[in-house]
Amino acid sequence: MKKVIIAGVGETARVAFDYFSRVPEYSVTAFAVDPEFISDPLFMGKPVIDFNLLPEQYPADAHVLFTAVSFTRMNADRTALYTRGRLMGYRFASLISPAAYISKSAHIGENVFIYDHCSIGPMVHIGNNVVCCSGSLIAHSANIEDNVFLAAGTNIGGFTRIGSGSFIGLGAIITDKITVGSGAFLAAGAVAGTNIDKPNVFRGNPAKDTGLAAMDYIKYI
Repeated sequence: MKKVIIAGVGETARVAFDYFSRVPEYSVTAFAVDPEFISDPLFMGKPVIDFNLLPEQYPADAHVLFTAVSFTRMNADRTALYTRGRLMGYRFASLISPAAYISKSAHIGENVFIYDHCSIGPMVHIGNNVVCCSGSLIAHSANIEDNVFLAAGTNIGGFTRIGSGSFIGLGAIITDKITVGSGAFLAAGAVAGTNIDKPNVFRGNPAKDTGLAAMDYIKYI
């Protein structure tokens, strides 16, 4: 059984802790955050420690990390913790629900969180530090790049590419052979049938560019 340190103490960390309790090959040992976010010595009954002290207290040769942070700052906060952990020499767990379907030919990177009832089709490539929330479908041969967040119920067509750091909202649909550029924000319920080539907010059916920069818009949700 692998010992896991969860980076984070927010709602995503709570959810991750629940999922890890259903995956027998992992055991959560502690939570780690920067010191300004430590308000209690325990979280979910486990110790909360200073992320900077991880190597001293929970060495990398005996533990793996999992970064449980949502899409804040267009995934930049989750990505920053992931990068720091790698620089400390840690390997990362990927947390895949037993209730998800993963094709045997799909590639899943590290620090990936796949929730219940997701369907990952043949020849799909999922990069590192990706979140795929409940009920999402990724069709054959799609490429999900690093640091992406897929909200619940997203539908991604075959041969589609989702660029790094993007956010795909609740129930959004991306049809076959579409490219979503890095850092784009596709709003809930949007339908993208043409390429998205700017790091802006796109919404509607068909999805249209609102002209709002995704990084600015994300501050208010």
